[in-house]
Amino acid sequence: MLKKWISILVPFVLILGIASLSLGAEFHANPIPADLRSGPIPPAKIGDKAYCVIQNDDGSIAYYYGLFQTGDGVAAYMDPMTCGVPNPYPFRISDAHFYLYGFPGSVWPVQIRVNVRDMTGSDSCDGPGNLLCSETFTIPADSAYPHLMNLSLSPICCVNRPFFLEVIYTGGTSSPYPSLLFASATSPTDTCNNWFKSGGTYFEWYLAWLPPVPGDIVLRATGNTEDTTCQVSESLYWKPGYEDYAPSGVPDLDQHQDNWYKYETSAYTFCGPAAVANCFKWLDSKFNIPGGTPGDQSDRYPLVRQYIDGIGGLLSAYDDHDPFNMNHTGTPWQFGATTAPPATLPQPFVLGFQPPGPMPAWGELVERLAWFFDTDGVRTVYCNHSGTRVADLEQGIETWFQSEHFPGGSTLADTLCEKTWKTPTFTEVESLVEECEDVILLLGFWWYDNVTLRWFRCGGHYVTVAGINSEDSLIGISDPAFDNAEAGGRGIVRDGQYLTHSHGSHADTVHNDEGNVSHDVYSVVQHTQPWGLWRLSDYPVSLTPGYCVDFYAQNIPTELESYTGIYGFGPLYTFVEYAVQISPWDYRGDVNYTGEVELGDVVYLITYLYKSGPPPYSMTEADANCSGQVELGDVVSLISYLYKNGPVPRCCISS
Repeated sequence: MLKKWISILVPFVLILGIASLSLGAEFHANPIPADLRSGPIPPAKIGDKAYCVIQNDDGSIAYYYGLFQTGDGVAAYMDPMTCGVPNPYPFRISDAHFYLYGFPGSVWPVQIRVNVRDMTGSDSCDGPGNLLCSETFTIPADSAYPHLMNLSLSPICCVNRPFFLEVIYTGGTSSPYPSLLFASATSPTDTCNNWFKSGGTYFEWYLAWLPPVPGDIVLRATGNTEDTTCQVSESLYWKPGYEDYAPSGVPDLDQHQDNWYKYETSAYTFCGPAAVANCFKWLDSKFNIPGGTPGDQSDRYPLVRQYIDGIGGLLSAYDDHDPFNMNHTGTPWQFGATTAPPATLPQPFVLGFQPPGPMPAWGELVERLAWFFDTDGVRTVYCNHSGTRVADLEQGIETWFQSEHFPGGSTLADTLCEKTWKTPTFTEVESLVEECEDVILLLGFWWYDNVTLRWFRCGGHYVTVAGINSEDSLIGISDPAFDNAEAGGRGIVRDGQYLTHSHGSHADTVHNDEGNVSHDVYSVVQHTQPWGLWRLSDYPVSLTPGYCVDFYAQNIPTELESYTGIYGFGPLYTFVEYAVQISPWDYRGDVNYTGEVELGDVVYLITYLYKSGPPPYSMTEADANCSGQVELGDVVSLISYLYKNGPVPRCCISS
């Protein structure tokens, strides 16, 4: 929990991470010309355990809005229980239907993004929440009203409760854009079925419009109830997506590109930088509030900056989430680079539109991370080791945080933290993922030699956790080396907006569009071994040990160097050796809930512990030394901070 008393709150607004809702606005809807209006039509409700249409509108057409801008749109509450079957879940959303009215002066074609969002809370009046699925479409003029748009969602998009279907204008031409249409009558005020979005803010329908308030959004979702294709994807908790730009959840960058291999072996070794880049891009999208679109050259959080304005991007001159900002083919990786990448500019970070640097043509996101992590020894002694050591990855993340400054003197290191878990339990990893921390796993490939009676490790590999489920012992990952779901294995494949995603066969750069992902699902087996407590039983390297040669002697923790050995024979096990967690700092110590840490907190805590005083309003807040319990050590920690220049009471774990 961030506190008012911390000087680093300059970036507080950047990391709030919640949807913005507004109490009121002054938008004005226009009646559609009389000859184009239509009366109510009974909605089509089909509920036969298969196809179902969900809609709130009564089928009438009465209003439009002529001032939609880029980023504006609408969201409609959808409840699969209206399908008429006792339990419609999991419900797979297959299509979105709506009208676009080309009023005089509107410009075609128009680019539309269809989003599926969770609810912020348990009620529709809490408003739209996390992004679940997203796809962008370009709509030509011949699709104008009275043609009913039927846009099919190519990624599998499944829900287990009511959701919001959202349509957002993302550009394509200059405004004014053709208008979505609204019915003559609207749902009661207490249903909160309709929301208007403008400037990154959601407005509840009755509070958005000047009289007369237009009717329900003419927006419908169709799909299938009890869809079996949803079973694997919906059994996991998946990290949510964010508009700018991680629409499919955790990105899934590929390590097999642009010379990212060790020169002497030709083995690709950049899984560590790629796995961390997945985390950084997801966190950068989460805290980029309000979100924009890739290519807008705007940035509201400096975890990922733009590194390409000296060479140009794919979508614009430069942008932090441009596909070329992950890797630009014009700057191939230089084996044994001898100079550090230039510092990002400007420092301190400037919120909003990013002025040109220009940045020299040296290394985009993954290559910069490789330098910070000393991958393949590039920063110290090239080819001294293969891949990335855990200790170097830890230090590199911290150095990266310290390199980005905010006005006022604080850095990202005051906002974000890194914590490494040696041989973590599956329960610990699940807890971290579900608290929305970013988690990277170091997998080790082990085999047991029955002749020497010894364990050997042929190599290791970094992946990023995208989803998890302890009930069914499943884990979903973004894997820099494999796209198992795309190849027909378990998992989810989702599509982005800027690079064509041909599932199963595509260039290694296609996942640089962060919406293109293959989230691969594997079974977890508890199996204690000296360097792991659980393993992925059906991971490709375990099923096909020949893959081990691709990872030989890579990513070796220092303490495991003596175990390295070429695979011989017998079962090959994929153990989880380390977890690296990246989280916002959780500041603590405000025991008496005054908004600052001061002597009163010490007194309050002593009174509670030793004089039967009232308990703290939050036991987490009182656990100042992060021990997991409230005791004398917390008093000592607070006194040390207040009077002995001790460390700020904060924990690298969610509250």
